[in-house]
Amino acid sequence: MTAWGVRTMIVAAILTATAVTGCQRPPAPGPQAGALSGGPMLNNVTAQAIVKDMGAAGLAVANQQDVSKQKCPDIKCLEAVETDPVTVLVFSTTGAAEGYAGATPGTFQAMNIVLQFVPSVSAKDRGAYEQVVNRALL
Repeated sequence: MTAWGVRTMIVAAILTATAVTGCQRPPAPGPQAGALSGGPMLNNVTAQAIVKDMGAAGLAVANQQDVSKQKCPDIKCLEAVETDPVTVLVFSTTGAAEGYAGATPGTFQAMNIVLQFVPSVSAKDRGAYEQVVNRALL
């Protein structure tokens, strides 16, 4: 086979591979529908698990409600659980969490998790909530 024939076969193989991968179906809507695409999930920590850990640590988590359907379409989070003192937001990537936390006052961000505090939460209490998140991410 000539060099021209080899090149033609290589180009044909590349075009075929590109056509096949380009025709795959997009993922079905699910828990991450509407979330920012990007890197893989860094962990499997859920907002509900963090709130549960906060309660187990003796921190206030009264009036818990899943507000994912209300908040996540606009801010591109995966899930959101709101309590009286703090809302726990889980994003698909660290970059998405950083973007939200950087533009929103009264937040703490660790990896893909953001805590959004109400203004009345003291600095000491914020530190206790933040420690729960840091432990959950270990």
